[in-house]
Amino acid sequence: MRSSAGVGRAAPVRVLASERAGRRTCNFRADRRNRIQHFFAALGVLLLGAGAAQAQSGPYQSTASATINNAVACPASISRQIHVAESFTISDLDVGFLATHTYRSDIQLELTPPWGGSPVRLLQGLGYSGLGYDNYNVLLNDESSTLVNTGFHASNDNASAPPYQNDVRPNNPLSAFDGNNAQGDWTLTICDTYGPLDNGEFLQADLFFNRIDLSLTKTVSTPTPAAGANFTYTITVSNAGPSAATGVSVKDALPTGITHVSDSGAGAYVPATGIWTIAGSIAPGTSRSLTITANAAYNGSYTNTAEVYTAAGGDMDSTPNNSASAPSEDDTASVAVTVSGGPPAPPMCQPGLLLINSSGNALSQTNTGVITPDRAVGGLTPAGTSPPDPYAALLNQSSDELVLDLGVDVPQNAQILISAARNGGSAGNTARVDIETSADGLSYAFVGSYGAAPATFVSPTRDVLERFSITVPSGGARYLRFRTQDNDDIFIDGVEYSQVCRSSPTLLASKSVSMVATSGAASFAIPGSDVYYTITVTNAGSGSADVDSIFIADPLPAQVDFFNGDIDGAGPATGAAYFTESGSGLTFTPGSDLRYSSAASPPATFAACTYSAAAGYDPNVRYVCLNPKGQMLSGSPDPTFSIKFRARIK
Repeated sequence: MRSSAGVGRAAPVRVLASERAGRRTCNFRADRRNRIQHFFAALGVLLLGAGAAQAQSGPYQSTASATINNAVACPASISRQIHVAESFTISDLDVGFLATHTYRSDIQLELTPPWGGSPVRLLQGLGYSGLGYDNYNVLLNDESSTLVNTGFHASNDNASAPPYQNDVRPNNPLSAFDGNNAQGDWTLTICDTYGPLDNGEFLQADLFFNRIDLSLTKTVSTPTPAAGANFTYTITVSNAGPSAATGVSVKDALPTGITHVSDSGAGAYVPATGIWTIAGSIAPGTSRSLTITANAAYNGSYTNTAEVYTAAGGDMDSTPNNSASAPSEDDTASVAVTVSGGPPAPPMCQPGLLLINSSGNALSQTNTGVITPDRAVGGLTPAGTSPPDPYAALLNQSSDELVLDLGVDVPQNAQILISAARNGGSAGNTARVDIETSADGLSYAFVGSYGAAPATFVSPTRDVLERFSITVPSGGARYLRFRTQDNDDIFIDGVEYSQVCRSSPTLLASKSVSMVATSGAASFAIPGSDVYYTITVTNAGSGSADVDSIFIADPLPAQVDFFNGDIDGAGPATGAAYFTESGSGLTFTPGSDLRYSSAASPPATFAACTYSAAAGYDPNVRYVCLNPKGQMLSGSPDPTFSIKFRARIK
């Protein structure tokens, strides 16, 4: 008898050696398989295969065969290296493994990454749930619903060359490698956890890196539409990668002044947020398109920029939702239109900002060669003041430059009032200063000049402060720059605005459900099984939310009972809800930020959630109330948080 004594083989049950000497079809194994099959048949569950694997990058492989027997009884081992020449970030790795071996679950298989990290044990060995079958012809895939060496992988594998016969989940997840660079030498380490009996041979292994390559193009039906006439934008997202792209969305917020009329194409477009969500997947070599019919009522130039916002799986050469730091990636596209034939546009803010009537002046200045530049900061001296010398900054050399920081965003098409004067005497006759605006202090746009000849001034009177205005161009303005064009004298007393753009949050929420695996095996959506609900909130706006203002009341389906306890046992959660975040600035304490309601109607406030949930499964919880604390921030990439809780299917 093959005993487990002395080597820690307490499970599973081993059978007599004489029983294993023949065709390995003992009654114990046959009866166990039949009982498993009868159990699921009685539940009315139809077990389906995982289907075709994703299109993949590679494969990168080793076909150097080696014997797996007592000579490599653990801790002795054989190793095989697989070289990956390309440099890219891992988003999803599958491993193909082909080996012959009687009683296959004797094989222990580990994969070590090139960067020297900890190995992942893909096949546990030690007869782990092996059911006594022969050979491995498997694609080890985290996304498979079938765990390797379970009742659903309950037959002898064949020893033919790939494609691999069975798509199964490894004993430990390959996702441990995600987010790292794949380049370098990967090491497979194989040993036999019970060398005295049952031999075999390693035949082949492959590494498959599932990758996508999304790019975006944007076109417009006419670059010069007439005011009031419809025109169309067409956005196309293409996948040139070897893997299907899922979870793809595109952000295309129409510029201020452009109105959404209608849209058509693949997926759903929400004009208020600019998010286009593409259902299903984008297969390799295919594209999805969206056509937006738009209209502009006012004259002006408008630039429309779109970017891939989300995608499951790593893109080969770009990152979703990072245009602020990488505007040249191929998942971003822009197109401009110039509208004519209509009235001038009123003040307008960029998407995500609110227009507010509020006046003010420059808060600070920087300068080159300017005399008394600080006098251009703050309130304006009354028009007609003469002489301006005690009240204004003086630019009197061709190299002089004055930059005023307003401290706020002034909207496109708004008027900024400027108080200025030309110097008395002949020095002011040909004085000229060019005026530019900037939204970021880096890129400036010319908006006009003051001076150049007596006839171009507002008043022919010298040494008297006068008023004139400029129109803020597309993109808005925070900074004004004055640059002299000769050596004659110009006084700048200051500036005044009357409208500002304030940032505001745009919160997007989604909810997902997943099964809770039990005892290391897959779980199924049947009565008595548990599920995780995960609520995810993202701030896609330009401003932060008010402090402690986020309140979520999540209605539970009548078909489930809420679980009030430690939702994941030995996992990272310690209570009935588990909070994670990225850049949100929020905190979550279950004792104070998690409440419940048993009312039939949704609670209006967090304070209205007053039900005390019983320990364990509580069927009376109708709403799960969540109130994370702090101010949800804005930024790029968009900040996000998730809260997970557990329930049981009735």
